[in-house]
Amino acid sequence: MTTSDAAKAHHDQLFGERNSTLAAFFVKSTTLTGGPAPVRAYIEQLLPAVLDGSVNPGKVFDRTVSIEDTPQAYAAMDARRALKVMIKP
Repeated sequence: MTTSDAAKAHHDQLFGERNSTLAAFFVKSTTLTGGPAPVRAYIEQLLPAVLDGSVNPGKVFDRTVSIEDTPQAYAAMDARRALKVMIKP
């Protein structure tokens, strides 16, 4: 049995075959990083275009609420009932 075969067998034992994609990061010592999007770099240009309808944000916003309902919007995102909420003035 090669080292690679032993690693795969150990991986399958720990994670099962269904999680092989995620576990491959560990076996290959691959790093996956992320972070916040640089929203402030684009907001002045894109927000007016989104609000006037010339840019469609697609499925990023899955709920729209009035500014008065902002606390409920945050609660919905926290509870995973909404992905992103657009706040309309």
